[in-house]
Amino acid sequence: MSWERQPVAQALVALLEPLDPTVAVFEAPPSTLNPPAYVVWWPTSVTYNAFAFGVDLVLLPILCAAGAAEFDRVDALVSAAKTAVDGSPQLDDAVASCIADSQSGWRLLSVGGADVLAADLVLEIRR
Repeated sequence: MSWERQPVAQALVALLEPLDPTVAVFEAPPSTLNPPAYVVWWPTSVTYNAFAFGVDLVLLPILCAAGAAEFDRVDALVSAAKTAVDGSPQLDDAVASCIADSQSGWRLLSVGGADVLAADLVLEIRR
């Protein structure tokens, strides 16, 4: 199974949407959003044939966003997404394995004229 972003992003949306109905979940980075939100980002790296022919290693961030002063909310979003990934390491057979590898990139973003606090939950995916 070689790397394709779309089926993995769809599986992540299906995993994250039920966590909290007040949190928007995006399969790809939108032009604008209202927090709180999860955004399945673009891969930061793809290593082809990393473990065997056709088994790729991918680092894929999920952006977790809330209001500019909602530090605890961002932390809770990261934690909830990590727990969900830990409970479904194959993303309903979309990947061979998926682990929440790290948290990084806390930052303020300007999205559609509003400030948003965001952090990334970085997934290590083998597909």
